[in-house]
Amino acid sequence: MAGPRRRPPVPLPPGVDAVCDGLTVTFDIRYVDGEEGERVAAAQAAAVSALLNWVAHRDATSATEQSGAGRAVEEGRAA
Repeated sequence: MAGPRRRPPVPLPPGVDAVCDGLTVTFDIRYVDGEEGERVAAAQAAAVSALLNWVAHRDATSATEQSGAGRAVEEGRAA
């Protein structure tokens, strides 16, 4: 069984850490601790929670729309 196919590395423009499907990504990594670290950790936890909530609802909405049930509900024809 063959392993995953790998693309040859693409040279990145200066200051760019990654490019994926046309999206350019850069990273700014800082190490913090104490009160600032706690604030950053809380903000990150809230952001991850919001993202996961959005993904869960987006997937449910997308599946409902694909089945046609979403439109029936919108039009008042749902059973």
